[in-house]
This record gives sequence, structure tokens and C-alpha cells, in this order.
Amino acid sequence: MRSVIRKRHEPVAPNLTPLIDVVFLLIIFFLVSSHLARREALLELRLPSALTGQRTAAPAGRWTINLPEAGPALLAGAPIDAEELLARLRTVRAEGGVAPPVRLRGEGTLRFERLEPLLAACAEGGVMDLSFGVFPTAPQP
Repeated sequence: MRSVIRKRHEPVAPNLTPLIDVVFLLIIFFLVSSHLARREALLELRLPSALTGQRTAAPAGRWTINLPEAGPALLAGAPIDAEELLARLRTVRAEGGVAPPVRLRGEGTLRFERLEPLLAACAEGGVMDLSFGVFPTAPQP
């Protein structure tokens, strides 16, 4: 007599391990990038005041350059000069990208001679969205 072979049908379930790995990597990426973005804005600068201007949302990929009264300009917390800024902008454009938006944050008493080379590098590097960090001032009556 022949024995009856019964096949067990186990439910098919997708492998969730790669999905969980990707989710953890995304969480780590956003934690690190938000930490770096906050660190850029925490540099204590006495920004100049302005009567006009508008608060804008931070566009994706914006570079913030901080210019303290003494010391080098800082991009993402690392010192940068005009030549290196221009080289980075050219690299971004050579890779088929568009020059990122740039925000310059400088001391209110900063001399233009320190700012001008960075402005020239941004212009030569093809930056089309350049903004300045300022504090709003109420108009005087």
C-alpha cells in the first residue's frame, strides 16, 4: 500500500530584513544631516540688521557660509577660502548639477574686503540663489 504524502503549504512571507536596513540607514542619515544643519546656525555671530528682507524657507542642499569677525570662513564647520569654494562649485557643476543655493552669514561689523572674494567665487561658480543672513529691524518713526 502506498502512503499518502501530504505537502505542507507554508505561507509565503516577504523578507523584511533589507527593508529594515534601509529604514535604519535613512534614520541615521536624517539625524546626522539635521545635526549638521543646526550646528551651522549655532555659530554665534552678530548679524547685521536690515529694514527690508524676508524670511525664506531653507531650500534643499543650501550651503551656509559663516564669516566670523576673526578667523576663516566656515562651510559646514570646516574652514574654506574663495579658491576652495570656487573649486567645489565647479565640481558640482561638472558632475552635471546646478550650483547650490548659498547663504552668507557674517558679522555686522565685517569689512567688505573679507566678503568680496566669496561673492566673486559664488558669481564665477554659477550660484543663482545667494542670500544674506540678517536680523530684522523695526523701521524708525
